[in-house]
Amino acid sequence: MLQQSPEYRRLDRLASVKLSDSYVIEEKATRLEQRRAARIKRAYGATALGLVLAANVGAYAADVHANMELQANASIGISVLGDAHEKSDASNALVFVDGFGSYDSISLTNSLGKAYQPTVDGQLWSVNYNNAILNRTAIADKIVETAEARGVTSVSLVGYSAGGAISAELVQELTKKNIDINLIAFNSTPNGAGGLRSERQNEIGLVEKIKHIPGAQYSTPLRFLGEMAFRSGAYTAPLDGDSLPENTQTFGQNIAHFFDTAGNVRRDMRENKMPGTWLMFDQVLAIENANIKDRIEELGDLPDTKIHPTIVYLGTGAPGYDYMVDDKKSAAEIGQYAADAGLPFYTAEVPGAIHSRPDLTVDAYVKTLTSMQDSIQDSIDEQRGIAYANQLAERYATHDAHNGTNAESGTYPDGGDHAAAAPDGSVPQPEATANPNAADR
Repeated sequence: MLQQSPEYRRLDRLASVKLSDSYVIEEKATRLEQRRAARIKRAYGATALGLVLAANVGAYAADVHANMELQANASIGISVLGDAHEKSDASNALVFVDGFGSYDSISLTNSLGKAYQPTVDGQLWSVNYNNAILNRTAIADKIVETAEARGVTSVSLVGYSAGGAISAELVQELTKKNIDINLIAFNSTPNGAGGLRSERQNEIGLVEKIKHIPGAQYSTPLRFLGEMAFRSGAYTAPLDGDSLPENTQTFGQNIAHFFDTAGNVRRDMRENKMPGTWLMFDQVLAIENANIKDRIEELGDLPDTKIHPTIVYLGTGAPGYDYMVDDKKSAAEIGQYAADAGLPFYTAEVPGAIHSRPDLTVDAYVKTLTSMQDSIQDSIDEQRGIAYANQLAERYATHDAHNGTNAESGTYPDGGDHAAAAPDGSVPQPEATANPNAADR
């Protein structure tokens, strides 16, 4: 049954008041009517707000569901972007792994491949996240699958920023599957969350809070806002060290570039060329949960017959400044891990490097790696020589145990020395020179 409004019930009571009090009645009735009108207005407003919220909640839920399906149907991929310079190096691949905010590593491979390939030759591969779940086993499996298809037996992992932490997590999976690792290159990689600048550490805390909002990691609007913030260098005055001097913009240019950037972000989101919020959360977690120390220790504990990789760290040198990563601190810590594990380690600074745009300073990377080329190549060759010498010694020992040898001549009963040739065609010698930076093996 419909009920009278409170104001009408009060008006009924006012009807019994004497006519002499008509002025009072009119005044009170007017006030009551005004209250009723206001209450109805509030009710309409609340109803409208409820409808808007319901519509938005429905749209939010649909958006979240669509992005969850996108993630579920996505898979990790590898793009082969170039062959080795020399045929003799075709069995090696340089695997590039980009960091936070990346959908794939294609741009990184095309840029830094020019710098690394003259030093460590091999095929050029890009790890593509493709908005799939960031899973180290899935990445390692894809690398192994591609290696088997292309005749690759060893890889060099080149990680950029958070990609360095992700690369470190791959080593255990790859060595289990008999893929040798010649080199691990950390480029501006933070040694965990503590290797970030303090401002960036605060941002990780913000991500942790956002993560608790139901469905937030699958929200397209949130991803848009995050990408606009990530690309803010395109429409704001540059931070010191974050841009080249000629990229300084006026206020008017900033406004124009803001709308250009917003349009580019919308286009990239429509064409699915950007990492989803869920992938970026995973990339942040890769930094936060990074355990580079343990991964390097595991490499030091590899059998003597396995190649022990050379570790390289490239940071930013003057006139640049890494506003994301405390690269000097991270380089020193990772260098200490390598020393403790008995692995060779080399570090250098790339003059004027820009964390968010390594493609702008490719020439500086080329010059830096060229200056390190002989040391890195000698180190990799030496580690391979040690491994092959130990493989040879193990084969001799195994044959001794089963068939017997001439202990004085060191030959087998058939008169041959049965020295196994290395993949490059050379025959390793039983005596190998120990690497001064490596532990005795």
